[in-house]
Amino acid sequence: MFSKKQTKKIDTSFLKYLTEDNLVTPEVTMEQVKKSYPHTKNNDLEALKLFYVLNHNYLDEDQRHQITNKIEILQHKEDEKFKIAFNTIICQQNQSESIQD
Repeated sequence: MFSKKQTKKIDTSFLKYLTEDNLVTPEVTMEQVKKSYPHTKNNDLEALKLFYVLNHNYLDEDQRHQITNKIEILQHKEDEKFKIAFNTIICQQNQSESIQD
């Protein structure tokens, strides 16, 4: 007989505290980088490099320094992984050559 539809109210009180800068921020988050660029989803080094490039103008000197240090650490780890893989391949080739001889 009577409709008892309850309308859901959305809390918009937070909107009065936002400024235009909050709504139109040019900075990109790591989540946005990983979501927008799928090739960085499982690669922290590439995601961090892209994050740094996209936000370079908005970071202060300390933030830039911290990010570049982290990039260097991750790059060093990647280089070490590459060296280990390369040495493993060379050792396997040498073993197969010595077996054939």
